[in-house]
Amino acid sequence: MWYKCKHILRNIKRLSRFKYIFMGKSTPDFLIIGAQKSGTSSLYSALTKHSAIDRSVVKEINFFSQYYDKGLNWYHSFFPKNNKLHGEASPIYLFDKKVPKRVYTHYPNIKCIVILRDPISRAYSHYYHNLRKQKNLNVKREERTFEIAVQDELQSLKLGQEISSMISYVSRGFYVDQIEHWLKYFPKEQFLFLKSDDFFRDQQAVLDACFKFLGVSTEHITYTEQNIGDKKPPMDPEIHALLQEVFAPYNERLVVLLGEQFRW
Repeated sequence: MWYKCKHILRNIKRLSRFKYIFMGKSTPDFLIIGAQKSGTSSLYSALTKHSAIDRSVVKEINFFSQYYDKGLNWYHSFFPKNNKLHGEASPIYLFDKKVPKRVYTHYPNIKCIVILRDPISRAYSHYYHNLRKQKNLNVKREERTFEIAVQDELQSLKLGQEISSMISYVSRGFYVDQIEHWLKYFPKEQFLFLKSDDFFRDQQAVLDACFKFLGVSTEHITYTEQNIGDKKPPMDPEIHALLQEVFAPYNERLVVLLGEQFRW
C-alpha cells in the first residue's frame, strides 16, 4: 500500500513539472479583425508585448475564413496554454462575410478590435503590397496599373460580380457595410474601433485604450513598426478624385455609426 502511495506521489510530482499542459486555456479572448493595410501587424506586435497578453503561434491564423474545416482543436493549437489573454489578428475577418457568424457560433462573448485607415490610402497601400508580395513569392504579379485595377473593380461591382479578396482594393474600404454585418451578430460594446492615424501618432494612448478594453493594466510598450512598405509614387489626382467620390457615401454612413473621428 505504501509503495502504491509513493508511486502515485512520484507521478504527481513528475506531472507538476508539466502543469502548463493541463492548466490554463488555449482559446482566444480577442480578435483584431482588420482592416488590411491599416496597422494590424504593428498593433498586434505592440499589444502582445504586454505581460498579461500572449501571442498566438502566427499572427494571421485565418481560421474563420480559410481553415474553418480544420476544426477547433486545430485552431486552439495556435494559442499557448496559460492564464494570459490570447488573441490573433487576421485582417480578412472584417471583409469575409462568412466570418461573423462562425465566430459567434463558438465565441459569442469575444472582444473584437478594428483599426481603420483612410480607405483611399488603404487601397493604394494594398495595391503596392500585392506588387511587393507577389514579387517576393515568385507568383503571378499584378500586371495592371493602379488606375486600371480600380476601374476594373468598379466595373465588376457595377455588374454584381464577385471580387477576389486579393485584389479587392476598393471593396475592402467599404468599412461601414462590413461593420454593420458584424453588428448583426455582436453588440457594439464588444468592439473597439481605432484609427490607424491615431495609433501611429500616439501609440501609447491607443494601446492604453486597448488595454482598458481588454481588462488589463496599463503598461508602457516599446515596439518596432511592422510591415513598412516601400516608398510609393504619388497617386494620380484623377483616380484620387474618383475614389473620393466612390467612398463618400460609405464614409458618411461610417461617421453616423462610429462618430466624427472617423471622417476622412
